[in-house]
Amino acid sequence: MKTKTTHIQRVRTDFASNLQFIRSIGITEQEYYNMILEIGCKFLEERYPYNKAEYYKWYQEFAFSKSFWQWWKLEWNNWMLRMRDSKKIQPSNVWGIMELLPHRLSTQKSFEEQFLKLNYTTQW
Repeated sequence: MKTKTTHIQRVRTDFASNLQFIRSIGITEQEYYNMILEIGCKFLEERYPYNKAEYYKWYQEFAFSKSFWQWWKLEWNNWMLRMRDSKKIQPSNVWGIMELLPHRLSTQKSFEEQFLKLNYTTQW
């Protein structure tokens, strides 16, 4: 009997296949995780410049938020999967392609309409 794959199982499978792909183009797992962290911090810095007093609180809130990093990894994983499947990522351009993630309109909308509404509606 065939069992139904849950959403969580599919996400885990996709993430594992992304890691395999990253290894195949010569990036270590540590470099991959550092890339996720660096680009996630750049995303936050662009939205909430921590050197401006009015944004510092929000930058700190999100930078140390487990729920933000869970959301960010899901966005990252979906973007990586799309780029991998479209054959756009090559060893020479992986960093440049992944740096586009924070600037995508759908990433911005997801942050506002999913992450913020689910996690911070009472604070806004």
